[in-house]
Amino acid sequence: MSVSLYYSLERDTRLAPDEQQRVAAVLARHDLDRFADPLMGGEPFSFWDDPSEGTALEGSVRVPVDLERPEETAGAALAEWGRLLGELRQVLDGGTWRVHLEDVAMVWVEERGVFWFPAGG
Repeated sequence: MSVSLYYSLERDTRLAPDEQQRVAAVLARHDLDRFADPLMGGEPFSFWDDPSEGTALEGSVRVPVDLERPEETAGAALAEWGRLLGELRQVLDGGTWRVHLEDVAMVWVEERGVFWFPAGG
């Protein structure tokens, strides 16, 4: 079983070469295949090669959910991808980040530097 995490940086300009280098450096610090167990529905974290108009970065990843151990699968994957996207937000200027798990929006948590679910929601 899996659910999908969607993420994008909406802005009018594509990534400049120096921004592409910063993105590559952030991605290199993470194990993008960590939750890519196809038997559990997971896949590697990635961005789409050709983002939509008005979008600098865009992608999605299937997050594995083991119903017997959800904190070890979905919880761990969402925490990792929330940190990774948070690092990207901090190294890229401008635009609006949109991060959501299926239809549930994740928000920027400034004090932790991550995307996570709203408190109380």
